[in-house]
Amino acid sequence: MLQKQLISDLIIRNKDNQYNLWPEITTDQIRNLKLHQFINDERLGETFIFEKDEKCYLYFQVHNLEWDTNHFGFKCGAIKNFYIDDELGFLEIDEIIKKIQPLFNKYLKSSNFKFIFADICSQNKNGNYFIQSLKFQFILNWIDGFWNSKDKIKVNQNISVSEIKDEEIEIISHIASKSYYKSGRFYSDRRFDTVKVDKLYDSIIKNSHRSGDIILVLHENSFPIGVFVTKKIAKYEIFNKLKVAHLRFLVIDENHRGLNAGYNIFTSTLDYLQSKCDLVITGLESHNLVSLNLHIKVGFKFNYSHNAYHLWRT
Repeated sequence: MLQKQLISDLIIRNKDNQYNLWPEITTDQIRNLKLHQFINDERLGETFIFEKDEKCYLYFQVHNLEWDTNHFGFKCGAIKNFYIDDELGFLEIDEIIKKIQPLFNKYLKSSNFKFIFADICSQNKNGNYFIQSLKFQFILNWIDGFWNSKDKIKVNQNISVSEIKDEEIEIISHIASKSYYKSGRFYSDRRFDTVKVDKLYDSIIKNSHRSGDIILVLHENSFPIGVFVTKKIAKYEIFNKLKVAHLRFLVIDENHRGLNAGYNIFTSTLDYLQSKCDLVITGLESHNLVSLNLHIKVGFKFNYSHNAYHLWRT
């Protein structure tokens, strides 16, 4: 019970805030959500903790990524619920690493993990230093943003955008695997098989359709030329039952890019979501300037930056 309280104190002290600027959300609500996630995930993965003098300085878990493992054919995992004390100096972190790293490496080896992913707030200097010291490789930077459904959106009424039909699945899956943005984190890491990465987005379309995600298709002369995938709308009970739509990805057939195709399906997607949720959220690579400018054009505000890291066991 004492240990759980120490971890809770660490989480409360933590300044990482992916919900920064979300409308009408308080600091207390954000802390409560973090604590809720910690309690829910407590038994889902292997836990690593560093405590000293009745104070917790580090907490994180390793979770198995079952879908990634099945797709790539080797065991994949991810760092989850990562918290490190903001006041630590680098020398103090070095001492923690000396104790944690052997335990971490032993666990990865005994559990047969080949690949581990970590997602760390860009402004968390101690978190980035710790992860890099564990031999994780920086891959890319993401930025997250949001669009308030109360904002007005102008839609081109002369285009055809509709929910995906069963007979369009194979066509859209092919477009996704052929035309997806080639500078995402999987494409940016040469150790991933690019053939399997191409197939990843084909699989995501099919899995999203099976799971009931929102998939909207852009047509030209009744033929699909683009797709926008959004996760099922989630309700954040702790945030006053805020309804949030999380955009996954947009793909336009490479032969139909330009002529405002991306803008048209984006605005039509927001128009579709506007009456169904309070907030639309997004995440994109910070070097994807085309997507960044498109988000800005339709009215997104950016509120959080985070870094993707990969660790491979050889």
